[in-house]
Amino acid sequence: MSIVKLWVPMLKKNTDFIKYLIIGGWNTIFGLGLYYLFLYFTQKINPYFYFGSSLISNEISIIQSFLAYKFLFFKTKGHYVSEYLKIRALYGVSTLFSLPVLGFVTELSKRFLNDESTYLAPYIGGAITTIITVLFSFFGQKKFVFNTKKIFNKHHTYIFSTGRLAEYLFNLFQKKEIKIDGFIDNDIKKTLSSLHNLPIYSPSRILDKKSNIIIGSINYMGDIKKQLLNQSFKKIYDLGTLISIYPELQKYNQAFDGLFSDYKINKKHYEKLFNLLNDDLSIKTFEAVLNYRKTKNILVYDAIKRPLENQYFEDFLPKCDVFIDCGSFDGKNAIDFAQFNPNYKKIYCFEPDKTNLKKLKINVSNLKNISVFNYGVSNKHSTFSFCETGDTGGYLTTNGSTKIECYPLNDLIKETEALYIKMDIEGAESDALDGASNLIKNNATLAISVYHKPQDIWSLLEQISKINSNYDFYLRHYTSTIFDTILYAVPKTNCYQN
Repeated sequence: MSIVKLWVPMLKKNTDFIKYLIIGGWNTIFGLGLYYLFLYFTQKINPYFYFGSSLISNEISIIQSFLAYKFLFFKTKGHYVSEYLKIRALYGVSTLFSLPVLGFVTELSKRFLNDESTYLAPYIGGAITTIITVLFSFFGQKKFVFNTKKIFNKHHTYIFSTGRLAEYLFNLFQKKEIKIDGFIDNDIKKTLSSLHNLPIYSPSRILDKKSNIIIGSINYMGDIKKQLLNQSFKKIYDLGTLISIYPELQKYNQAFDGLFSDYKINKKHYEKLFNLLNDDLSIKTFEAVLNYRKTKNILVYDAIKRPLENQYFEDFLPKCDVFIDCGSFDGKNAIDFAQFNPNYKKIYCFEPDKTNLKKLKINVSNLKNISVFNYGVSNKHSTFSFCETGDTGGYLTTNGSTKIECYPLNDLIKETEALYIKMDIEGAESDALDGASNLIKNNATLAISVYHKPQDIWSLLEQISKINSNYDFYLRHYTSTIFDTILYAVPKTNCYQN
């Protein structure tokens, strides 16, 4: 047991080295196997053709090694031609070195082998040369071919923001051996302190406009980028553009996990969506969402961003009797609903995060006919692992900090008419919609967050349509980042009060 405890942390800490050993081992086996195959068929023709066997197998091994390291180890995106030309140059240098070594080791081996075993000399020479070449190629590829450090290390590099993403990026860059010269923040109070023993600057203090600025925020990604462009900075990297360099970053937030590949994989579903949206602004909103996924230009959202005060209460929505708020956070939406329809009959609030629940109960204490539940909503009554964050980001997970109960809305809501269901539940919307199928069949108005997972923007609309085809669909967006894209489903048959 003590050996396991000793080795598991060591293996976790050295995952890159283990991956290298696996890929390097495969490259060694592949290169040697190919060399031996050519050698087997050519040695009888000419005993010195092991040079030719080495050159031919080497050319094929270069391509194989390039693809293996690119896709399985370094995981860089694009730049196929430039990276391949670099690896070709690298192997050119390696070949100039390895061929003399091959000849020397092979001829030296012949001297120590008897006459019947001299045919083994090229195999021995090939094995030693291949191992040396694989080691040389790995370090050469790390430093020369797939080296991302040079992108940033030509100029000073700063992280704009001091929040969770900023911390995550700082740790990633430390691992990548990329020097961070400091942090930037608009909060003047923060500039009086430091983070990781590095200064926190106000943006105006950064005079070198060629500096690399890493945006360490998702919520204010668009706003920060506009600010930096207005201040003449040129080298600006947000999470979307960083994913192109470090694909592993898409795992930081589920909204980015597969975001830039979902359109390519599910193109037919996206094309179908155009015909299901009910007005021009919905189509423009969808085009902006799609444009970002194609270009990674976060500024495309500015053209379609709606005022935040309109969120969940647009003019085309009917005034419903009952508001079902799934993911209530601090109660703001419940309060806004009471103002939107002062004659409402009932409000239900569902908030699984206990820290948020305390704020919620205080904020809605003056509202009439309101019920607050410390539950989540899903497709069945069950207990789930939950990560509490004390803000809007709590989510279901397999290794959360606490356990919560979830219920289907079908079992909790007894009203059947004039219902308005709002869901912002961090990626659990699909199961919650299944659990509200009876209410949806009864023409409940819906406002569903469709940005927590890349496929949500098309899959949730299709899911609702299968439950009830009697809906007009509207799409609206409310921020300068990828968050807060809302799908509204309004019954075509209006059974609501005026």
